[in-house]
Amino acid sequence: METELEILLKHGNNHSILYVENNKGLRTKLTTILSDYFKTVFIADGPEAGYESFKENRPSIVITETSFENEDGMNMLGKIKKLVPFTKVIITSRSDEKELLFQAIDLGVSKYFKKPVSTDSLLKSLAGIISDNKSIENKSIFETYMHDIVNFQNNMLILLEGDTLLFVNQMFLDFFKINSIEEFEEKYEKFGNVLQIHKGFLFNIPGHDWFETVSKNLDKLFHTKLLDTEQESKHFILKLHKIPNKKESYILSLNDITELDLLSLFDAEAVKKDKSLRNRDTLFKLFDVIQKNSAELTLHNYYKGLTISGPGIITKTNIAKVIIKTSYVQQKAIQYEKKLILSSELFPSDVISLNIEKISFEDQTITLSDASFLPSSPTQREHIRLVPDKNYHITLFYDERKFFGEISILDVSIRACKIMLASLPPSFKSIKKIHLDMVLGQGSGTKPVLINTPAEIMSVKEIRNRNYIILTYKLKLDTQQDLEEYLAKRQLELVREFKQVKLT
Repeated sequence: METELEILLKHGNNHSILYVENNKGLRTKLTTILSDYFKTVFIADGPEAGYESFKENRPSIVITETSFENEDGMNMLGKIKKLVPFTKVIITSRSDEKELLFQAIDLGVSKYFKKPVSTDSLLKSLAGIISDNKSIENKSIFETYMHDIVNFQNNMLILLEGDTLLFVNQMFLDFFKINSIEEFEEKYEKFGNVLQIHKGFLFNIPGHDWFETVSKNLDKLFHTKLLDTEQESKHFILKLHKIPNKKESYILSLNDITELDLLSLFDAEAVKKDKSLRNRDTLFKLFDVIQKNSAELTLHNYYKGLTISGPGIITKTNIAKVIIKTSYVQQKAIQYEKKLILSSELFPSDVISLNIEKISFEDQTITLSDASFLPSSPTQREHIRLVPDKNYHITLFYDERKFFGEISILDVSIRACKIMLASLPPSFKSIKKIHLDMVLGQGSGTKPVLINTPAEIMSVKEIRNRNYIILTYKLKLDTQQDLEEYLAKRQLELVREFKQVKLT
């Protein structure tokens, strides 16, 4: 069995010490002795300098006095333990107050000496720390082996025993915004749980164990995706290195290559979904800001094109849902349309919710469980677009031929109309211009609107075997005035019609 002196001589050179002492004579004397056994001895004359030295040098062991003029040594130790929990600490103090002893116990101090301290006792304690504490050995292995990994300074690094985390570097802690492995495990349980599913990437699901895969392919490069604390997707190259002569000991390196913008090349749908989720998280944070500032939202619905808008107040919000108090009329419009558009001065664009979880007429509230930003919104339309009454007639002419298929007018404005065709001739898709013949309001007891005009095809979309086409046109002044008058009357008709809509 090795003696304390043999332990110090054999293993001390693998470790460094921080010695914090305001007595220059003691500091010089003990530093000289410690330098005979340890790789490096860092010194500081007070807690502030001591903590800065610890952050920069990360020694394995700290020896410190606790009583300093205008500074608190225990506070320094608390910060050190928070930064690197397994750091071993020896206190040398002029005081033996119970309160100080209790603080030392709470911080997990390895040894507490009341001054004066014999050199033999101190060296014996240091030998015990080195021989008994496995976390220091883990840290030593980690720091020694890191130098064999190319460009390790720019990587997240993890010391593993099997798939269990033993030590992580500061870059890892910073990425997940945590202070220790314990905090990471409390939040995520295991490292495999942070690997996100992405086509062609390494991830962890039942029957697809990430560690089994990489441990059978040592030094192979794997693509993997992690989410940072802002839920942004980050692309990493993962590599597992075996530590020589250490059973089941590995170094895992993660190199961030997000800037290369390769995620979409592997899985465009996943990237699109990630963006949608990020937007949702951002949006629900904005809902929270609006609620805390008692700001109003404006709610928008459309009954056959008729705009129904009103104020809304957020009464409750969290990451899963938002509850908005609004008027009975708005609730009725939401129930009819089964969706909702919201606007606010805080939103970069209007927001749409297609998932109305609940409408409570008793509380005059609606509950939304999902929402997303709109790239364009009906609220930004320059002209009113309404569903016409059923008394209309429409004919299309293209390439000097009449279209004989079924045509429906979905909405109309003074600048455009949206139509639906049950079938579409093959040659129609290559056409940009047609001639439009449309009659609105015929047989309604008022003068019908006659529209005979060239039109341009702005878009053609096929959805469930139906073809939806948007036509734009520029009407003659008298025709435009007739259409404006028709749309004004149609609005009044829709207001009366909406009032008669029965709630279910």
